[in-house]
Formats: sequence, C-alpha cells, structure tokens
Amino acid sequence: METKLISPSSSITVQAAIPAEVKLFTIKNNRGTKLELSNCGAAVLSLYVTDKHGNFDDVVLGYDDPYEYLQDEYYIGTVVGRYANRINGDTVIIDDQAYKLAAKPGGYHQHGGNIGFNKKIFSAKEFKKPGQTGIIFQYTSPHMEEGFPGELQLEVIYTLDDDDEWIIEYKAVCNQTTLINLTQHTYFNLSGKPSNSIDDHELKISGNYYLPVNAMQVPTGKLEKVNNTAFDFPSFKKIA
Repeated sequence: METKLISPSSSITVQAAIPAEVKLFTIKNNRGTKLELSNCGAAVLSLYVTDKHGNFDDVVLGYDDPYEYLQDEYYIGTVVGRYANRINGDTVIIDDQAYKLAAKPGGYHQHGGNIGFNKKIFSAKEFKKPGQTGIIFQYTSPHMEEGFPGELQLEVIYTLDDDDEWIIEYKAVCNQTTLINLTQHTYFNLSGKPSNSIDDHELKISGNYYLPVNAMQVPTGKLEKVNNTAFDFPSFKKIA
C-alpha cells in the first residue's frame, strides 16, 4: 500500500489489487469525509459522511469486492458511456453515414453497449489543490468501439473539497463527429443502511421538463412539463 499525504488533514491512499491494472483509491478531506474509488469503471465504492450527530456512515451502494463491478448489471457507482440512457434501434446517422451500434435483444442501445465505460480500466492520477484533493481518470475509446465512430479521449475528474462537496467533471475530445452522453451512476441511500427504504428521502429537482419513454423505456424525444406528474419536485418533498 502506498500513501501520499496531501496535507496534514487530507490525503489520498492508493491500494493495488489483483490483477495489477485494477486499483483502489481513497480520498479524504479535513473533515474526515471519505470517498473510495476504483479505476474499474471509474467506480465509486463508498462515500462516508457524517450525520447530524457526527457519526460517519457510507451513503452510497457499492460492492465489497471490486471485481464484482465486472459482473454488475446495474451500473452501480460507475461512469456510463459513450452514451448513457437508451437509443431506439441499432443504427444512427452521423454526417450522413450509418453506424450500427451494439444493441439489446429488444432492439435498442443501452448505456454504451455490451462493454461500456462502466467496465473499462481507466488510468488514474492524483492531484492536489488548496482545499481540494482528487483523482483524474482517463480512458481512450477506440474508433468503432461498440459501434461509435471516432477515437475518443475521456477524462473523468472526481474532486472532494474541504466544504464536503464532491464534484464530478467530464472532458471528452473525439477526432471525428460522434455521439456522447456521459453520467455518473451512483445509487444513494442517505440512511447509511442499504437495507432501508429510501421512500422517506426528500428530493428537489431544479427542472421543468422530463423525457417520456415508450414501452421499451426509450425516450420518445418529446419534452413534457413535470407539473402534476411523478417527476414534479420543484421543492423538497418525500420520494414516496
């Protein structure tokens, strides 16, 4: 195990796993908030924060064994791409050229294909800024991977600051026109106990529209107002 102190109160720990290309990282700020990461899928394994009584607990879902992310079907804690969500059919037209994407048996592309970014091994490097520590994950997606054109250079930057903000940034550059729609797919349970329901969690969404989906859960492309729907969360209210 290699430990690099970033400051007297915040640090990054790097733990090598087997096989050697899979690594675990721990980012910790001066309040004790701790983010545990893997370069497999740029996954978030755990996020330890304090409750109102000052007790630490893990508020995200994750696997104890990092190799389980290679078998995971729910994209738990990982980066999803090249294209998060679903695309109807198996063919897209880009610059007047047809590209056949990896597709599910139902006839739609989902979350980047058969082996999306959630199962890729990223390179990783630590960084330090005043009041911040973080990891930069990098992956090069080759031309025609899962059917997408162009070689894509991707960076995913996780930053934990001393104000207990976890910041996610994406940077992507491609050598030709392509499709991209990235997301971070962490599941939260603020009770710190995964077996508990989240029905009493309160949610607020600063959004006025949502995308309806068809029977295959593929967005129709039509924007609808959230008013008086299940997606209407202009102010905090319980999910249930």
